Amino acid sequence: MDANGATEDHGFIGFLYLDLFTRTGVKSPGDGGMDFLIDGFVRPDGCREYPAAAALTGFDKSEDENDKPSLIFPSRAAVKWREEQGNAAAALPLVTVPDDLIAQYLDSDKLYAGLDILRDVFYAFYDQSIYNTTEEADVAANTDLSVLYNRLKREIGLVPDHSDWCQVYAEDVFHTAFASNLFDSEVGWRYRQQILQPGGSKNLINMLVGFLGHEPNTNGFYKYLGISGT
Repeated sequence: MDANGATEDHGFIGFLYLDLFTRTGVKSPGDGGMDFLIDGFVRPDGCREYPAAAALTGFDKSEDENDKPSLIFPSRAAVKWREEQGNAAAALPLVTVPDDLIAQYLDSDKLYAGLDILRDVFYAFYDQSIYNTTEEADVAANTDLSVLYNRLKREIGLVPDHSDWCQVYAEDVFHTAFASNLFDSEVGWRYRQQILQPGGSKNLINMLVGFLGHEPNTNGFYKYLGISGT
């Protein structure tokens, strides 16, 4: 399967293999993941080695695909339900979701975001306090971990750890490049070329500056949290 589909501008970019169903002794229900089979790269002679990846899922294969399909899109499920009700030809009534309900739904991904970040920061401080101590071995051995845990729990401040900084960068990328048009193929292609393709071969901050057009900042992250930046 062509992972992206050939286009006039970008052409073929790689292969995607699908292994969808459970197999006795191989994959159990619920198993899933993605495996890289071949890395993509450009050879010294300029020829392109195309990448290949396999998507693995653990769906149960139906004994009767006509009666109970193994894989079905939500739209097809709705059609199937209407057929079973004997009302396939009848139009559904037009109902508009209230604007305030839409806004609440869009904001629901921010629920407890601040508390989640604070928890991550606390665990990061606790971990570093235990394993990065410069005290003498006997002093470190006699450290009361319960006291340390509770003291940090009370004193911790909102100082981002590495995982939270990753989200800061991600939100900056999203709100700068993608938020105005989620389906802009040119922006997506530029992101592939400038960020994903170099990977770890270049300095991340320099790549972000080149892609964003500015130094990474926290403005996008503040928008995600629904608060005003400084």
